[in-house]
Amino acid sequence: MSKKSKKLRADRTDIVCRIITALLAAAVPVVAYFMNLIYYVVESSVFKLLSQLQGNTEDDGSTYGYISLHYFFSEILTKGAKENKDAWTGIWNNAQAIHVPLILTAVFFALIIITAVIILFVSIFSNSKKIPLCFACFGLVCTIGMFIAFRQVSIPLTDGTISLASFFESELAQLILPYVASISVLHLSSAWVMMLLIYTAIALWEGAQLLITAGEKPKASKQ
Repeated sequence: MSKKSKKLRADRTDIVCRIITALLAAAVPVVAYFMNLIYYVVESSVFKLLSQLQGNTEDDGSTYGYISLHYFFSEILTKGAKENKDAWTGIWNNAQAIHVPLILTAVFFALIIITAVIILFVSIFSNSKKIPLCFACFGLVCTIGMFIAFRQVSIPLTDGTISLASFFESELAQLILPYVASISVLHLSSAWVMMLLIYTAIALWEGAQLLITAGEKPKASKQ
């Protein structure tokens, strides 16, 4: 095979590799926004009692659900802000015990998205293998950091250290809510798992390409 043919084949391979990396990086914001980010289970002793009175012994009074960013912005935040802007301020002020882990979770999440955008642009406009690899490793660290930070949010809410009632200023809500609802499970869901897998895939992919490229470099001839 001629040198020109080898070079053309190498260029095509490089383009394909960059496209794959770019597609993986572009998938991160899409996954983060549309896939389920948080899984929760809310238990209610009142609902459990009502079910038992109705003869349904299988219903333990628990309700589970998922929250995605798309759902949060379109349903919870937008509609909630229109109905009662002060309620969100009150909830935030009453959640002082978990302000730091909440902020850290948001910071790590933002870094995950920003890192993916950087990898996307680097893959499009550069043939560098080291830069996407370094940023993929950084994104992987941020993804793990987000998990650790969110754990510090979920643990106090699920072990009873922080009650749902503490988020509300109404004395009636603080009195009734502990009997009506409590969070038993709260953790990151499929969106986080997918982001972790994508960054792992980018790191492995770029690392493999870097090793292949290094192996193809001709050895310096001895004089």
